[in-house]
Amino acid sequence: MSSVGKATQVPSGKVYQQIFEAEVQLVHSLVISRKREGVLKNSSKPLMKKVDVPEGEMLSPRQHKWMHSLPNDWVTENPVFYREKKITEKKKAQESESTIAAREVRGLTDTIVPERVSTVTFQGDYKKKNYENTLMSFKEEIAQIGMEMEPLILEPGALLLKKLAECDENINCLFKVVENDTNLVDYDIQTLMELWDQVAQRFLLQKQGIKELDETLSSLEFSRADRLKSVLKKYVLIIEKTSYLMQPDVYRLINNEAKVINQALLGNRRAIAQLFVNLMEATLKQELESRRRWQSLVDGWKAIKKDVLLQSLRSAAAQPPWPAGTGWGGGGGILPPFLPLL
Repeated sequence: MSSVGKATQVPSGKVYQQIFEAEVQLVHSLVISRKREGVLKNSSKPLMKKVDVPEGEMLSPRQHKWMHSLPNDWVTENPVFYREKKITEKKKAQESESTIAAREVRGLTDTIVPERVSTVTFQGDYKKKNYENTLMSFKEEIAQIGMEMEPLILEPGALLLKKLAECDENINCLFKVVENDTNLVDYDIQTLMELWDQVAQRFLLQKQGIKELDETLSSLEFSRADRLKSVLKKYVLIIEKTSYLMQPDVYRLINNEAKVINQALLGNRRAIAQLFVNLMEATLKQELESRRRWQSLVDGWKAIKKDVLLQSLRSAAAQPPWPAGTGWGGGGGILPPFLPLL
């Protein structure tokens, strides 16, 4: 399994978070500066004192309340604060927006201290670690499938090799029984034909075993492909939940991994097909060699039969002349029967 390719990381938002926090702090500072403008420079509460009301003046309800209350009773509105507030509002009404904005900017603090420590960096580190752990688990599951499939593939292969060795030994024994027999002349052609039938049956069993091995390995490869497909589908969702990569990058990552896996699966199938071809070729070569060996045995048997027949004819020809009246010899007698040759 190849290493996972480089993927685009989702922006952690660290820079944007800092900008947002700075804006919040500026807004808070602006509110504080605006409140400060409505407060007197002297933070102590001004004292109120009783004064005489000029004759002929009418008092408003607010002023009437001031006249009949006790000075600095902490309940009645302070008229000094009220006056300063009205003066400030009047000044603001006379100022332009640019002047107000300039004054508010001058009132902001030079240094902004964040109210809390940003956790974006820690969140990014956590997502990255979770993502790397997920990739590690993904590779471990892929490797686990390979480890589980390996004995399932080696076992039928070892069994076939054992069967092939037994078949070779049996075929060799069948030939040696006939080749080591000193009484080969006593054999007939039917016995030799039966010998080849037994040898051909052994090779037929070998071919059937090779075909069964090919079917077994192909079935195991299809099973491996199904298991790998389910793992890929499962980890698409798991990697998306880590929120470390964007969805297109997740699909691109899984697609790259699927390409590598598909190449490995295709390589395995080519290897299985090549194994089938090699085993069949080796079996056909052994069968051809066995056929030649059998043919050589038949040719030797024929030569022995021919020598025996010729020897019998020579022995018959070397005997003394036939007695008179037996029909042998001159005078149109009956010839001895002809012995056929193979």
